[in-house]
Amino acid sequence: MKISVLVDDNSIKNFSSEHGLSLLIESNNKKIIFDTGKSDLFLKNLKKLNYSIDNIDYLFVSHGHYDHMGGLFYLDNNFLREKTYISSYAINTFYGSAMGIKKEVSPSDLVISKGQIANKIKNSRNTPIEISENIFLLSVPYKNNDGNIFYKKYLDDILIDDFSHEMLLVIKEENKYFIFTGCSHCGINSILVSVKKIFNTSNIEAIIGGLHCKNFYLNPSKLNSLANQLKSHNVQKFILGHCTGTISRTILKSKLKNVENLATGKIFEF
Repeated sequence: MKISVLVDDNSIKNFSSEHGLSLLIESNNKKIIFDTGKSDLFLKNLKKLNYSIDNIDYLFVSHGHYDHMGGLFYLDNNFLREKTYISSYAINTFYGSAMGIKKEVSPSDLVISKGQIANKIKNSRNTPIEISENIFLLSVPYKNNDGNIFYKKYLDDILIDDFSHEMLLVIKEENKYFIFTGCSHCGINSILVSVKKIFNTSNIEAIIGGLHCKNFYLNPSKLNSLANQLKSHNVQKFILGHCTGTISRTILKSKLKNVENLATGKIFEF
């Protein structure tokens, strides 16, 4: 497996960054883009790494927030129809909350209209969808107590978001499992418990993506609890970025020892 980071909040020299996530994954003879970030930066960096969007087999969107699907706007409709997959529940209006004030975190209406063209998946919890051999999309139960409350529009109401629109990408290679997560809004422990049970495995080679714990460093007991949870699952490697937060990730790195940093332009090989 080869993973090239197209978008992250940080970058290596000669690459630009933005708040968001996009990964190019080469596995099982397929080229996959996981998330798009919020702009066309993922396409610029794809070209910079000498790849063409024409040679991509699949594009998967992890959830319906602007920093993960905003780049859909820059894709042509044929690519969206033929190669792009998104939860049907992600075509909606979503809000974050800061200091008691709701702020919209869904992408623009123009991006949403692009999402309407893509293959919309009626995902359900703990039911893996095999897109290609050894390549799965999976939704897990929402069991998150990180204190970050998000909301979604439902008919004429605004409800707490249970992240039914969040999907993981799970890839199997030689009896090893790789978990790609946009933000782990459903809770990283829920993700690990579900993947291990559904695929009947304890052999998790890596978790790649965001853990949505950016501010956990302000509450050491919460960050310690997260570190202990992660240790208990015996994951071989954590490659973390985006909403994990630089300070929280540094502290996790000191506790877990097997943490690496995502950054735009970086390449990881297994």
